[in-house]
Amino acid sequence: MPDPAAVVELLEERGVRYTTWDGWLQLDEHERGLGEERGRERIEVVSREEMVELSQVG
Repeated sequence: MPDPAAVVELLEERGVRYTTWDGWLQLDEHERGLGEERGRERIEVVSREEMVELSQVG
């Protein structure tokens, strides 16, 4: 199994934007907030770029 740090290093070397678990939790909270505004459980963010942007922690 690849070392998780090696995977992150490869993504960064290639300039691939990614998210962490904390970032995913942040995105999840955002999607649930969108849904709450419309009486739904969640409204999913579809654009990968928007998902990555919203999931940036810090």
